[in-house]
Amino acid sequence: MSAADKTALDGMPTAIDTLRNIPVNAQTAAYTVALTDRGGMVSMTGPAFTIPSNASVAFPVGSTIVLYNNASVATAIVITSDTLRQTGTLNTGPRTISAYGQATIIKVNTTEWTISGAGLI
Repeated sequence: MSAADKTALDGMPTAIDTLRNIPVNAQTAAYTVALTDRGGMVSMTGPAFTIPSNASVAFPVGSTIVLYNNASVATAIVITSDTLRQTGTLNTGPRTISAYGQATIIKVNTTEWTISGAGLI
């Protein structure tokens, strides 16, 4: 094994360990999710998460974001003009996450997201 191969292998455990965690974006005020939040978690202590319209931010289909309400009061999940469907129900439109609740949003087509989670109202 060459020295270069050994150096590359020595760094792999660190790179693999990094993949075991999702990035966390902590917010303390109302926040609109961004492309950089895909594959991660937004932790919020503010009043509302906003999911922007496809016309303003074109998230790719399959984009997934975990929303965590890190507060002792409920927080709103607002969607501007696209459709937000609560998984397993006929519910559409804005949702609320109860205190310390968590939800996952997934973009399932150009203008439609699904949402599921614990503490979802």
